[in-house]
Amino acid sequence: MATIAFVYIEEPFFVYHSVGLAIELDKRKEHTISIFYNYKNESMLREILPENHGIKLIKVAPIWRIPLPVYFEIKLAHHISIYKRYKKQFAKQDVIVSNMYADLKIKEVIAPEKNLMVYTSHGVANRKYSFNDIVKQYDFILCSSHKEVEYRREKGQIDANNYCVGGYLKLDIAKPDKEKIFSNDNEVVLYNPHWDKKLTSFFKYGFEILDYFKDHPNMNLIFAPHSLLTKRNLLLRWRLNSYKKYPNIHMDFGSKKSHNFSYLLNTDIYIGDVSSQALEFCLFGLRKCIFIDVNNKNDMEYISWKLGPVFSDEFTMEDALSEVAKTYDDSFKEKQQRILDTAFTIPKDKTSTEAFTDGLLKFIELKIGKNNL
Repeated sequence: MATIAFVYIEEPFFVYHSVGLAIELDKRKEHTISIFYNYKNESMLREILPENHGIKLIKVAPIWRIPLPVYFEIKLAHHISIYKRYKKQFAKQDVIVSNMYADLKIKEVIAPEKNLMVYTSHGVANRKYSFNDIVKQYDFILCSSHKEVEYRREKGQIDANNYCVGGYLKLDIAKPDKEKIFSNDNEVVLYNPHWDKKLTSFFKYGFEILDYFKDHPNMNLIFAPHSLLTKRNLLLRWRLNSYKKYPNIHMDFGSKKSHNFSYLLNTDIYIGDVSSQALEFCLFGLRKCIFIDVNNKNDMEYISWKLGPVFSDEFTMEDALSEVAKTYDDSFKEKQQRILDTAFTIPKDKTSTEAFTDGLLKFIELKIGKNNL
C-alpha cells in the first residue's frame, strides 16, 4: 500500500483540477490518501469531499501567523516555507500529485529520489508554458488528449510508461450553478482576462470594455477575470467596484462561480486573451469567442486563438462584436468542434476521473513492484 498526497497550497481554483482523483482513489481503498491544504482551500474541500471519506486532511501554513496578500506571499517564497516546515510529513508520501510546477521543489527539499511526482496541470494545455520542459522532472503526467501526448512525445517530455490519457478531470467534479445571472433575456458576454501583466488584455482594454457595457444596457456583461488579477493588484478593486451599480454588469473577482463553470453555462459570447478557459467555454456548447492579443504576436501560439477572431492593434468592443457576428458561422463554428476533439479525449465507457485513476494505479503498481515502496 502506497501513501499518496495531493497538494493545494495555492488559490482555490487549483482544487477542481485534481481533487476528483483523490476522491476516486479513496473509494477504491487500495492506498492511503492525504491532502495538504491551506486556509484558502478549506471551505471548498469541505464542500466537495464526500461525507464519509477516508482522506487524511493536513492543514499547512507558512511560518508567519496571519494571512498575507498574495503579492507578499510570493515575495516571501511562500511555497518553499511550507515545503520546509512540513518536510517530515511530505517525506512520508510515496506519491505526490501536483498541478503546479512549484511543487517540484518538494523533491529538492526532501530528496530527489524520495517521492514520485505526478502532474495533473491546472487547465487545458493551451500555450508554450503548458509544454515547458520542466515537466520532465515529473515521474507521471496526466494528458487531456492524444494530441497532447503527440506533442509531448515530439518534445521528449514523456515515454511509453509515464503518462495516461483521460480527458478532463474538472468536468467530473465542478458542479455549475444553473440559475440565471441576470433577470432579463439579453445577450450575455463573459470577459475573462488573464492576470499576467505581460499577457493580459485588462490593463490596455479592460476599462474600455467595462465602459462599453455601461453605455450599452441592452447587453449583459459578466466580468470574471483570473482571480489573481485583483489579488496581485489590490488597488484595482476600488475602481472596479464602481461598476457594480450597473444592473447589466456582474462583477466577480474569484468566487466559486468563477471556477465551477457557472459563468460558462450562462454566457453567449466569450472575450479573453491567453486563458485556456475559452476551451472549457466551448465544451459547454459551441459559441462565439473573441480574443485580444496585446503583444501583437499574431502567430496563433495559443490553441484557444483558433476558436475565434484575434484582435491586436486598435481593438474596440463594437468592432469585435460586429466581426464575430459576421464570421462565426462560416469561419469558426466547425473549426471549434475540431479543436475540441483534439484538445480533449473524453472516454466513452467511463468518466475521465476513472480513466485517470486506472492509469495512475497501473503506474503506482509498476513502481511499487520495482522499488518496493
